[in-house]
Amino acid sequence: MEALAAYAAEQPNLDLGGVVEASQSAAALPFFLLFVVGNIVGTALLALAVILSRGLPRWAGALILGWPVGHVLNVFGGLGEWFAVGGGALEIAGLSVLAVIALRTSDREWAARG
Repeated sequence: MEALAAYAAEQPNLDLGGVVEASQSAAALPFFLLFVVGNIVGTALLALAVILSRGLPRWAGALILGWPVGHVLNVFGGLGEWFAVGGGALEIAGLSVLAVIALRTSDREWAARG
């Protein structure tokens, strides 16, 4: 990236968007798809699992679902970066609820759950 930035600085009339697009290769596509599946779909599945669970608050799952929804609204809806930021904040709140529940669960309860 530093070499790309140095080259761009030496070319005052260079279209930086074109340079970045030209630097993208087809080899990066599988990694992008892995990111989408893990980050967006994985988080949505985690939220759904929390919502459908019997021992966790459903609203915590709804908060976790804020990240994929906010990110998709930002990227595909063109509604602005704040939707992604807000979705991330909601996810943090939901995961924090799950962390508090996990920390308050005794060793005996964990062992009983298998």
